[in-house]
Amino acid sequence: MSDESLVARLLDLAREILREVGSPPQWRIIGAEQQHEIDPLNGDIVPFTMLLLSHDGEPVGTLPTLTGDVPDDLALTAFVEQVYDTLVEDSWGEVNRPCPGHRHPTWPTVREGELFWHCPIDPHRWDTWKPGYRENHPS
Repeated sequence: MSDESLVARLLDLAREILREVGSPPQWRIIGAEQQHEIDPLNGDIVPFTMLLLSHDGEPVGTLPTLTGDVPDDLALTAFVEQVYDTLVEDSWGEVNRPCPGHRHPTWPTVREGELFWHCPIDPHRWDTWKPGYRENHPS
């Protein structure tokens, strides 16, 4: 995957998450920044991509990061979890995606390259909370 398409994919996932939590106006995606570091164990150059967010006009200190340049489902899930965790933590829990019928929020995951939402308590309910749920089930 090229650097440009990787950044575009990560930005798309972040936008999807923001849409699914109701597009809160105080949150903004500034962009993504790619950097490299040297692995101290073997000297390999390791690329990583950080998502830059702002909350109430101020840059967010926590930067969701994808390490590497091969975004498989496991790596993308780690990234979307970081994005969602940043939104929830920095808003003191006000921004979240409710889990219908429960008091806790749903949690993001990536499966076959697509963003899905699942119930953290009932693992069998993951596939019922797909993108677009909020539009089709207004609260």
